[in-house]
Amino acid sequence: MTKQIQLILSKETKGTFVYASVDDNAVITSLYLQKSQMPVEAPNRIAVSIAFE
Repeated sequence: MTKQIQLILSKETKGTFVYASVDDNAVITSLYLQKSQMPVEAPNRIAVSIAFE
């Protein structure tokens, strides 16, 4: 089973971009991504897929 979660950029910290789920009942409600691993400008919206095994 897989789930896809849509997240939007909610804030930026010194070293991370913080994304929040558009659905309050999602498996992931917030996600912190390191700036050093992202494009120069953070995308406003990302999709994350989770595979349950």
